[in-house]
Amino acid sequence: DASSSYGCFSTSRAALNGRFTDQKTGIIFNVSGFHNYSDNDYMMRNNPKYDAPIKVNENGQVVEKDARRFHDAYRSTMGQFDAGLTNKSWADQITLGLVYSSLYKEIQTGASQNKVFGGVNNRENFLMPTLKYKKTDFLLKGLTMNTTASISINKSQVTDTANNIYGWGGKGREDLIAGELNGVKSIFHYKNNASSIRTNFSYAIDDQQSLNLNYTFNHFGRTGREELGKVQSNTFDIPNTITKNIVGLAYQANLLDNRLSTSVFAKYYAFSSFVRDAVYYSSENSWVKNDTRSSKDYFGYGMATRFKFIPNAGVKVSYEHAYRLQESEELFGNGIDVSSNIDLRPEQSDNINAGVYYDQVFNKHHFAVEASYFFRNAKDFIYFIPTGGIYSYYDNIGKAKINGVEAEVRYSYNQLLDASVNASYQTAKNNQQYEPGTTIPDQTFGDRIPNQPWLYGNANIGIGKNDLFQKGTRIQFNWSTQYVHWFYLNWESRGSKESKNKIPQQLVHNAALSYSFNKGKYNISAECMNLTDELTYDNFRLQKPGRSFFMKLRYFIK
Repeated sequence: DASSSYGCFSTSRAALNGRFTDQKTGIIFNVSGFHNYSDNDYMMRNNPKYDAPIKVNENGQVVEKDARRFHDAYRSTMGQFDAGLTNKSWADQITLGLVYSSLYKEIQTGASQNKVFGGVNNRENFLMPTLKYKKTDFLLKGLTMNTTASISINKSQVTDTANNIYGWGGKGREDLIAGELNGVKSIFHYKNNASSIRTNFSYAIDDQQSLNLNYTFNHFGRTGREELGKVQSNTFDIPNTITKNIVGLAYQANLLDNRLSTSVFAKYYAFSSFVRDAVYYSSENSWVKNDTRSSKDYFGYGMATRFKFIPNAGVKVSYEHAYRLQESEELFGNGIDVSSNIDLRPEQSDNINAGVYYDQVFNKHHFAVEASYFFRNAKDFIYFIPTGGIYSYYDNIGKAKINGVEAEVRYSYNQLLDASVNASYQTAKNNQQYEPGTTIPDQTFGDRIPNQPWLYGNANIGIGKNDLFQKGTRIQFNWSTQYVHWFYLNWESRGSKESKNKIPQQLVHNAALSYSFNKGKYNISAECMNLTDELTYDNFRLQKPGRSFFMKLRYFIK
């Protein structure tokens, strides 16, 4: 399966996937890879109404006008190869694989689009061997084992050696200190080592009952050195590490002729970390450094049940007391524009979900609907904070309450028409009444958590026809629409409630036309993203591309 595409902003994509199986010997080979490149030189549009101006220095005067991105090129290449055996007495499947990837990324902005870079870039090389093994009736009848193990090395180089201060007009005046991230020139070399094991044991007690045991191990370590020797302290001269162990045990029972399915489960979480001389943003609004070690464990539990009124309609209910352990970037930062937070705590929550579903086929008509309600009572809720300058960081909210509803309707007719509409509404609010450890009221109590959309939806429709021009062909037209209601960029109680504190409402339309022939072996498609050239932003009010066009060719062997 090979494909190639080209489009706006000098964007090109190529991908290849292949699989070979020898039924007689059980030998299998899988190969895949891709190469992506883009200049990302789209136009940045001035929008002072929402505090998103584009300021350009012209002849010593700062003016607000549209400007093109000039330092945001991206290249990513990946290759993967697996080889193994299937259907052996000692293994249903065993494969040994290797993944290699390379990345180059120019950095255009800091935490906001008001901070412009012109010389910072990041280069990465990644290598990961993997081993996968699966066996039914492992050691005893009815026991299935499935395991995956991997180790990886990721080396990156963050170069910050610019002699100039940059703005949206390009190169500005020379700066005697130089360097755009640290105030001095620097070339940081990072080495990330990771290892992972995921093992699952599933045991069928009988036709109605089963047990499931999961074990997950993850270890991550980062070291780094600064090549030029101008940075005063290096927080990664010895490994900074995170280790996670998660064990889960579940029991499932299917009753009433499989109309009622219920599972109960428990989880054990163990987390340890070491962060050396970490730079983080303190509650006193200042940058400080400190070493920290942490080692803790937690217990989670829950249940889930589904009841079918009829074979194609029913209800689903679940409850879980869960933990979300910190990720490496959240604790260590990313070495570029995300700083570390050594005080970041794991997020714990009590979660309730309840939903209904219905799925029905009438002759050539297929209709499905699903709706659900969700509730989360969270402690130490982890969220991302853009500071407005170079760096951002992750922090906790002592208490947060999230609840909402979501629904989806799908319809299809034969192979002619497919359509779907889905929508989500949620309220995620700060439920911390007082500042931690004090009786001082929290000014943001009851505020919506910033950078989180609370009303959004999607609509998709596809119309296609087989054998329109000749046998074995298909022509297909697809239209998709995404809607995101406005939401707050910062805490609503700490900033203006006018439009400058908001990420604006967005309605984006995309269209694609494709044609395939020789029973899908050859394919060609044309796509337009953001058809109406809507001014769109991500969760942190960094502008996304406007209208763009792409052409794709694909060759597929079944």
